[in-house]
Formats: sequence, C-alpha cells, structure tokens
Amino acid sequence: MVGAGGWNFVVAGHAWRIALAVNAQAAALVARGSGRALASASVTLHAGECQPKDTLVAIRIAAMRESVERIGRFDPQRARERFLASFDPALCRFIEIDGVRSGFILIRPQADHWLLDHLYIPPEHQGKGVGAAVLRDVFARADAQRLPIRVGALRGSDSNRFYQRYGFVQTDEREWDVYYVRQRVEPKVLPKAITLNQLE
Repeated sequence: MVGAGGWNFVVAGHAWRIALAVNAQAAALVARGSGRALASASVTLHAGECQPKDTLVAIRIAAMRESVERIGRFDPQRARERFLASFDPALCRFIEIDGVRSGFILIRPQADHWLLDHLYIPPEHQGKGVGAAVLRDVFARADAQRLPIRVGALRGSDSNRFYQRYGFVQTDEREWDVYYVRQRVEPKVLPKAITLNQLE
C-alpha cells in the first residue's frame, strides 16, 4: 500500500511478505554467474522504523566495502556520517530472510518519482535473488502509482550492473556517482473478448 505522503508495504499486519520461489530459469537470471540462488524463502520487509541505526550502518558498510575499497575510498567513519546525515527511519524497511535481518531499503517518494535512496544486502546474502525479489515488488507498486524510480550508484561498484540488469537506464554521472532511472511500465491491456454475435 502506498499513501500520498509516503510508501508503506503492509500485508496482514506489519510486514510485506514475498514468497520467493526461484525456478531454474529465474535462478539463472537473478544469480547470473554466481551459481547460487534461494530455492525457497520468506522475504519480509518490516513496516516499523529501522532501528538501531548502528545496525543499518554496519549493513551498509558490509554491502559497499568491496566496491569502495576497489576505488580506494573506504572510510567507515565517513560512510557512517554521510548515511546518518540524511537518514529518515520512517521511510526505511528491514529486509528479513526467514526471520533474519539481511538488509534494508529506503525509498523517498517525490512529486514525480520515487527515489530509491538505499538498498543494501550484505555479501553473504547477495546473488541469491533477494534484491531482485524486492525490486520486482517495488516496481509493481511504483507502476501502480504511474511513477518512475530513480537511483544513484557509486561509480565502479557492482550495483551499477545490478540496476542495469533490471531495467534502469543511465541519465547522468558525476565524479563519484552514476544516476539511473527506471521508467514506469504501463499495464498491459488485453483485447476485449469477441462474442459470437460479432463473428456473425
């Protein structure tokens, strides 16, 4: 459910649940090159505010560390300060896999688009289809609101390939970041059924 003042995933109480059943074809798509996939799992986004912040910072640093070290910009203190400076716990949702906190997502609704500000999954849970499952549901909800989704990714990080794989198109780039948009997809309109009278 998405309200005018924000986004809120709620199903049967206080969580948005996705049944993640990955068949062979889907596994090849979401775990391309890794040889890993979740055969079956319950992926949950909790609607309550994300706390404590230290847990979120740790998840973010773990998810980004390899990419940031690759370009020589790994600074845990800077990463913490940058994240907390604009963090809004009311917009954040923990991602849980079978009850275990395994990442988080934060979307900032804007007047003409959704900003996917944070989506972090620790390395031990990457390449299993979790991020893909979350994105698919976010896409469906954004499309229902007829809104595109924008996201930024650190230049040189693996997240660039991830977002491109799921339909994001580059729109701009700066010294350290690359920016993408995923345009809304209009629902398919099936042709009206033809009656026997129309065939006569």
